[in-house]
Amino acid sequence: MILNQNQQSDAQLIGDIQNNKVGIDTNNLDFITSLLTTNLYSQPIQSFIRETVANGWDSHVEAGTTDKPVILRIYSDDKYNIHIAVRDYGTGLSPERFNEIYLNIGSSSKRESNNFIGCFGKHRKREFIFTPNLKIFRIFANNLNL
Repeated sequence: MILNQNQQSDAQLIGDIQNNKVGIDTNNLDFITSLLTTNLYSQPIQSFIRETVANGWDSHVEAGTTDKPVILRIYSDDKYNIHIAVRDYGTGLSPERFNEIYLNIGSSSKRESNNFIGCFGKHRKREFIFTPNLKIFRIFANNLNL
């Protein structure tokens, strides 16, 4: 999704204006991360599932496989652990894209086209809203990566 970041303002500065530099205090990174992930949604589990499926669909768009479904599977094991699996038939998540895009809040490969659902790069850490333990299985070039 292409974001319109070049919005012009008609605001005029009048009077003696002081310029300030704004930054992020590294002591507050955990708090800021939680604002951008855990505290962002009123229905976090539904949001996690919706956005994970949307990422799968965007992968289909990128790969040209929109004729195939994204498969969502939710099940529990014999220890009552809930498992959520999303299977797509898109491009796969390469080790480079996993490290450079998936693991970094704000990073996205979807800002050059309106054909994608996502673009904000808030995919990482939203799963920790409801679980302290997470296993990510990804397939790339017909290889299963853990």
